[in-house]
Amino acid sequence: MDSKNTPIVKLFIVFTILNTFHIASTQPVPAPTIETEIACEHRQTNICGDTVYYYIFIERTVVSQECCRRLINGGRDCHDDLTNTILRRGEYDGQRKQEIMKRQDEIWNLCKKNGKIDSKDLHF
Repeated sequence: MDSKNTPIVKLFIVFTILNTFHIASTQPVPAPTIETEIACEHRQTNICGDTVYYYIFIERTVVSQECCRRLINGGRDCHDDLTNTILRRGEYDGQRKQEIMKRQDEIWNLCKKNGKIDSKDLHF
């Protein structure tokens, strides 16, 4: 395994541990299967995974054409499953969780529509 996939593998291990202990959120979401998580992990590069995570959980940012392509090619189920797995940790309150879910939809829709997210797309 090359070193650029190491953080993704670490995230996968965390996701697996969290699912094993059934950490509940305030709004139940279906747990992704281990097979789905493995398949999703292989669809993102280190940089693209970090970019998508940053956009959804931290703040909106530019997303390259390559990262949008990888996100869309990974599929909506993969995108939703990985976001929900992180939300299931219980670190986010109701309002913050709503913001995250909005940005999850937003990044998907903008990548699907435009193939990338430029700085001009970030003015909401």
